[in-house]
Amino acid sequence: MKWLRDPREFLHRVVHRRFALPALFGYAVLEGAILPIPIEAVIVPFMQLRRDILWLIPAIALAGFFTSAIIGFAIGALFFEQVGQPLIAWMGWQQQFGEVELFLQDWGFWAVVAIGFTPLPTQILMIGAGAFGVPTLSFIVAVLLARGARNFGVAALVYLLGDRVVDWFHRRHGHSTPERKADQPPR
Repeated sequence: MKWLRDPREFLHRVVHRRFALPALFGYAVLEGAILPIPIEAVIVPFMQLRRDILWLIPAIALAGFFTSAIIGFAIGALFFEQVGQPLIAWMGWQQQFGEVELFLQDWGFWAVVAIGFTPLPTQILMIGAGAFGVPTLSFIVAVLLARGARNFGVAALVYLLGDRVVDWFHRRHGHSTPERKADQPPR
């Protein structure tokens, strides 16, 4: 049970399990729908430990977020009175929803791009985009553009700087640099 005492060993075990990629998709759906924790908290260590699938990880995270975005948009566009309004009231978002309406009216496509690119919660924007008539194709392109740039931008940073950051962290905190196992590709 060494992996319970050593976080590095625990992370290594988790990211190499066969359920790791489906779990990432599920987390990305939840992050887009209800979780306030940015996806980068999950994908950065995942990408660093699984360099062999570095570019697949942001694609799966994007697919999960996109699924959540389409569900939120559909709630706003098709089921606003039945589902959207009660959800907004239950979450206490009435005031913010009015602000989202003005933001979407003023900026439309670019509002979706801006919020999709930031680590801010996007649930209210998704519902609002559907409810306030943002064109579906514009919404889809904006979500894919914003989250794609964000996720693949993080992957590029991990690709270019990941090993240096890990080495710096280990030197700074007095840890030895972890040895690469024989089955791991070079970083």
